[in-house]
Amino acid sequence: MLQRGLVGDIKPENWHGLIDATYAIILTLLLIELPTQILDAIKEYELSPNLPLATLETLTYYVFGYLSLFILVYDIWAHQEGGIYFNVLANGQPYALGTERGKGSHSMAGYHSFELCFLAAVYSNLLVTKQPMDFFFKPEPGAWPDNKLRVAPDLLPAGSVELAEVWIDDKSYTNFDRHNLVVNLPDSDQALRVRVRLEPAGCGFSADLLRYEEGIGFFALDGDLTSYNLPEFKKELEKLNNLKGIVLDMTNLKSVDDTAWNYLLFTAQQRGTDFSIRLKGLNEAVAQALKDAELDEEFAVIQ
Repeated sequence: MLQRGLVGDIKPENWHGLIDATYAIILTLLLIELPTQILDAIKEYELSPNLPLATLETLTYYVFGYLSLFILVYDIWAHQEGGIYFNVLANGQPYALGTERGKGSHSMAGYHSFELCFLAAVYSNLLVTKQPMDFFFKPEPGAWPDNKLRVAPDLLPAGSVELAEVWIDDKSYTNFDRHNLVVNLPDSDQALRVRVRLEPAGCGFSADLLRYEEGIGFFALDGDLTSYNLPEFKKELEKLNNLKGIVLDMTNLKSVDDTAWNYLLFTAQQRGTDFSIRLKGLNEAVAQALKDAELDEEFAVIQ
């Protein structure tokens, strides 16, 4: 039988959990709303570029207003409990010593700071700077109804994010709903290691380093590898030191233009005869583009 908390024999400490939860919800809503208001102001500027001053005033108003509310609510919260807390182990089990409400306890410096940092990364990358993000899961067998793993990191504006790629146990997996952010998990009697990549809608291209072994970089490409998107691929490639070769998984690649093919050829020639470029998962359009560029003999195509 559940113990009485907020009704019956009321004690001041019975309200602590409710108060903390209320503060957390308010702070989270502030964090969610501010990026949305900023994006709306940017769209307004794009529609009316002759009103930069008005747009700047709007942005300043939003930032100042939300920042002030955030500081005010946090200050009230800090006075009420003196900080933040965390009282759950990594596996979700409660960790209670009886000192959770005291300053300097094991639970004071965790949960809500983790949450706010996570949400800041999600909204900044996916909605503001338009950068893809990877998320990792390890669902137990039969843990989700109909084996559907929903991977949305938080409540995001409808249509703003797409599920671009999925890997299960380090292997590419294609049974997922791109727009509803749902992975249809395969039947398994063991926990699965699931990695998903979310990207802003209409991102156009992404290059993901799957692994780096003995000087060989394994990349998964998604979208259209064109002269416009080529700098994104260059940036990922140049992060690797002592690179001896690359394997490009083009399963989710829609197209490659001549500029991109020429860049790959130049890269191979520049890095010497010991450098290798291998391609896999070419669809009909990409294979034909390789042939049209007359470079089909320059790269090894593997299964």
